[in-house]
Amino acid sequence: MTEATVRTVLRLIAVVTILVGAILVAVTVVAMAGATRVMPHTGGSFGGGLRGAAYEMTFYTALAYAMVAGAGLLLYKLSPALAKKIVAE
Repeated sequence: MTEATVRTVLRLIAVVTILVGAILVAVTVVAMAGATRVMPHTGGSFGGGLRGAAYEMTFYTALAYAMVAGAGLLLYKLSPALAKKIVAE
């Protein structure tokens, strides 16, 4: 394989990873927005006691998915150097 082919494959994997991370962040934010509309209407302790925990969990989940997108961005930026190293071996 040539260096250009390896670089193209790595960049394709990186773009897919970035898109997956971005979609997961969007789904998490939309789900939390929907849950906040439902929370006041639920009875029991979920409406009050768990609201802060739900927001915190959503934040950490969105942050983890953003890190997936960041890993894809890092792979995209490092793909030329990685392609050179892979072809050299």
